Amino acid sequence: MFNINFDHQSVTGLVRDTNEDTYAVIHGDEYSGALAVVCDGMGGVAGGEIASHIVCETFFDFPVYRNGIKPFNAGTNRKRLERMIQMANVKVRDFSRDHPQYKGMGTTVSALLFLEDKIVVAHVGDSRIYRLREGRLTRLTDDQTLRDYLVQNGKLSPEEAIGHPSGHVLMQAVGALPRLRRIQSGVDDLNGGDLFLICSDGLSDLVRDHEIRDILLSKPFGQVCANLVQLALQRGGTDNVTVVSAEVKDAALQRQAA
Repeated sequence: MFNINFDHQSVTGLVRDTNEDTYAVIHGDEYSGALAVVCDGMGGVAGGEIASHIVCETFFDFPVYRNGIKPFNAGTNRKRLERMIQMANVKVRDFSRDHPQYKGMGTTVSALLFLEDKIVVAHVGDSRIYRLREGRLTRLTDDQTLRDYLVQNGKLSPEEAIGHPSGHVLMQAVGALPRLRRIQSGVDDLNGGDLFLICSDGLSDLVRDHEIRDILLSKPFGQVCANLVQLALQRGGTDNVTVVSAEVKDAALQRQAA
């Protein structure tokens, strides 16, 4: 069993007037059983802020482990997360239909579910989930942007893609279509000592992966989010910046140490 510790921070940045990012951390049992979500809204005139809140609030109806009850395995939870995102997509579209001034609003969503010895990832858009394991940083999500689509199809080289304006053009977002075409999802093992980061592109646009790795490796864990946000602000803070970090500790080793 593992103990999951969280830290989080969200700021408007130095350019935007409002924070359209929303995040949620939903706890189950003391050990494992937790869900973390980051949403980056878009749509202007408060539409993005509303869309990201609608999606995050939807996840509070997703039960995680409580009182030792394990309702579903990792594979089933993967499908449940996908259905939850499709449900949130309908809610955002219904809201924009009933409030025409918010037409065109939408949001990214990156969700990370912790089970006993597994993680489940579900993702739409260009917010990101990273894992640091034994000093190696791995991105667990793909950016669903026009830039990445062009790279995957050989229209842009990785070098040409750096700073390319199509990096801000989303191929899909929650609320943009009647039904999402592809929700990236997956299941992976959970190890003691793993560190995870979920962030909006307000961080990843300004802070390189190797810098994220170095900050995740720094101590104490409770300062990681503040240090990441501070670096993004030092680089101009051109967007809202939201980060949620998770530290995985072996519960048995913690009890022995105590």
